[in-house]
Amino acid sequence: MNFNINILGTGGTRPLHNRYLTSVLIEYHGESFLFDCGEATQMSLRKQKISWQKIKIICITHLHADHITGLLGIVMLMSQSGDTRREPLTIIGPVGIKKYLETNIELLRVHKNYEIIYKEIIINKTETILYEDKKKKIEYIKLKHSIDCIGYLFIEKNKPGKFNIQKAESLNIPKGPIRKRLQEGHEVILNGKKILPSEILGDPQKGLKVAYITDTAYFEELSTHIKDFNLVIIETTFKNDLKEEAKKKLHLTAKLAAKITKKAKVHQTGLIHFSERYTLNKDLCELLEEAQQEYPNGKIFLTKDGMRLNANQDKFIIK
Repeated sequence: MNFNINILGTGGTRPLHNRYLTSVLIEYHGESFLFDCGEATQMSLRKQKISWQKIKIICITHLHADHITGLLGIVMLMSQSGDTRREPLTIIGPVGIKKYLETNIELLRVHKNYEIIYKEIIINKTETILYEDKKKKIEYIKLKHSIDCIGYLFIEKNKPGKFNIQKAESLNIPKGPIRKRLQEGHEVILNGKKILPSEILGDPQKGLKVAYITDTAYFEELSTHIKDFNLVIIETTFKNDLKEEAKKKLHLTAKLAAKITKKAKVHQTGLIHFSERYTLNKDLCELLEEAQQEYPNGKIFLTKDGMRLNANQDKFIIK
């Protein structure tokens, strides 16, 4: 499947020599979608040999420095690269993202040879769909942080079921464009007779659903938005011994992150956005253990800089 997730960074607050700031890139059938863009995000793209020119949309969760300070660099990189960008770049984020970036572009006299389309989210509006095409959509959910903060849902639409060749042959459906239209879910007229996709195709294949959630405090309603998601990448800033600090700063502990995904019956949980105080492998293992104790039947893992997850049927495989 052409559906991959690249972990560009996993840290919070400040980049470390072995841990860049939290950022995730989803590759879907030749298009890329970047979620958050902290300092050194472009370094991660270079290290992982990912084309920044294929980035179609950048989604920013909130206007804190560790999530946006790499944005100007990416915009400049797209203009300065040898292969000139032709497609517009869409940047989605809370109100203020346009002012932040355009002010920097003007002050630094950045030349860009492509259009930037801004979509500022007015939280609490009824419409939650930010982008949609035939195969997928991106929605947002409101998180609970010290400033307006957004969680993103990347939802693959259901795909047509398996094509029944024997059934097609019994109905004398010729190979070529007619079969292709049926495979794509369209009805066709053959010799004056209407043929529906349901006559030829098996049950629809469920699309994969991925959530990116950072930064937020715990709140009960969050689980309802990610019910039965295949993968949730969720902030795990603190261990449980700092639960009061997490509550004060409106962040999650590993235990609370797992509580959210457990309640939502999430299939796979990727922990991310680790406090800079956790530099030892022992600390990260303790974060993982606390999450697994809360959700023992859940498939929980630590994300790592440079990690790649490839879609395989109804799950993601770590490469």
